[in-house]
Amino acid sequence: MQKLNPAQNLVYELKEQMPTVNQKASFESMVGLFLEATGNIRLRKSKGKSASSLSRYLNQYQWPTKELWANIRRHQMETLLGVKGRGRPHLKIIVDLTSIKKVGEFPELEDYMHTLNSVYGVHLVMVYLVIGKHRIPWNMRLWQGAGSPSASKLALKMIKQLPDILKKRHRIIVLADGAYDGKPFLEGIKSLGYIAVVSMHSNRTLDDGRHLCDIRGTEQVQPSNLSFPVWAIRFRLKGIKGRQGQWRYVISTEELSGKMIKRWGKRRWSIEAFFKTMKHRFGLHCFGQSTRIGVYRWFLFSFLAFILAAQLHASQNNHDSWPDWQQLSSLAIKLFLPDFLLLYLFTQLDELDSIAHSFGLSVYLSNCNI
Repeated sequence: MQKLNPAQNLVYELKEQMPTVNQKASFESMVGLFLEATGNIRLRKSKGKSASSLSRYLNQYQWPTKELWANIRRHQMETLLGVKGRGRPHLKIIVDLTSIKKVGEFPELEDYMHTLNSVYGVHLVMVYLVIGKHRIPWNMRLWQGAGSPSASKLALKMIKQLPDILKKRHRIIVLADGAYDGKPFLEGIKSLGYIAVVSMHSNRTLDDGRHLCDIRGTEQVQPSNLSFPVWAIRFRLKGIKGRQGQWRYVISTEELSGKMIKRWGKRRWSIEAFFKTMKHRFGLHCFGQSTRIGVYRWFLFSFLAFILAAQLHASQNNHDSWPDWQQLSSLAIKLFLPDFLLLYLFTQLDELDSIAHSFGLSVYLSNCNI
């Protein structure tokens, strides 16, 4: 029996969790739709099922959504634990929030539709793992507005829920921007035994009366609201606000060289590239479902499409180049969805036949062994 690769095996297992034949077909149609990687993901563009059928699949039908998420996470754990290296390899945990602008009424999403930074819509807090060549969206939470737990509290809670085996196998570094430079988050990360490398606002007051913007080079400083010292560095981030760039201030909760703090601080930006890929390729922002379960399932298929394409990229040797997500997604369809690919072929033939018919011609298959 031919051995399946991990991503192919994941698709097979998820499909088998669908309770009916019809839902198995809907599952493949949804995965195929997101793997088109056009960014403009619409149910009406599905090649396998009608938009109304897929809408019922997302919003009404009973199928084990949580179990699918658990299966995806198990696959991700196997990827993390399969990374080899000398000693304990570095596992970077990057946290951030992305806003998904929405227009219209979403009655069941009222608790999650808020305005943040002038954007009205859904605001997603993400925990994103990077180790070696692997990029893994691990967990997410929806921010529920003022008066609810902040983005930093949601991120800290998700980090605390990471399996203990990851701490044993890896050296964990948490990377974040200035929204996560508060006392609860930094002290929470330090209590877990992790290193936090976080951007900090330049006007942060220090115990010696200075502000963070007054440092030069790399210094050990004591922010007034923390119970422990941190190591801080400033550097110019070029390409922002003119040719001179902009000063950025980054701190580490453990003693690291200025070069290392700067290096880790810059790597936080990889989550921004991830968010852009999710929106502009895998349609994270395109949901139109009015139910919470429908949106939750939409996110599942968006993340699954990214995971499958990223798995193929990790298996290639050109990791230094920017991934061609369109090419990777097309390859994923061929490798992981052969039945869907065949259905897509028949759909294309039907369309060609209708065009040929207007010219008095016809298109048909001959000697096709299936």
